[in-house]
Amino acid sequence: MKTVVITGSRSWPESEPGPIADALRGAEALIVGDATGVDAIALRLALEWDVIVNVYAASRKRFDELHEMSARLDRPMTIVLAADWEIDFKKAGPKRNGVMVQAADVWRRDGFEVEAWAFPLPGSTGTVDCIKQLRKAGLKVRVWGMPASENLALFEGFDR
Repeated sequence: MKTVVITGSRSWPESEPGPIADALRGAEALIVGDATGVDAIALRLALEWDVIVNVYAASRKRFDELHEMSARLDRPMTIVLAADWEIDFKKAGPKRNGVMVQAADVWRRDGFEVEAWAFPLPGSTGTVDCIKQLRKAGLKVRVWGMPASENLALFEGFDR
């Protein structure tokens, strides 16, 4: 089973789903956060394409909204409350990223093919954090717009 982890900028335009669709094409399962931009596009595409959805919420409110959406669409999803912005504040994003990375690592150790894709834009600090956590866990990350040979050090201070 091909599982794809997708992370990316909150400001990615809804009108530009192409690269995210390309990353998701052929996937049987998706691991994704629950932010606007890239996460929302990936979630929408996964639901349209009948991909198994594993979504990691960062607030109790969104966790509840996702459950309501799942029921309304009559579409089962795995929904995890990975962090709570009201409690964790700025630590919520990295905490959620860590839970997503742990899940991806478990899938990989269980023998599933796991691909990780990142779609950063300038200022995508959460995306950069997720890339770092994925790589630290030993997962290869394909970063949109950058050759595979580029070093993660390019993301330090991320101002491209």
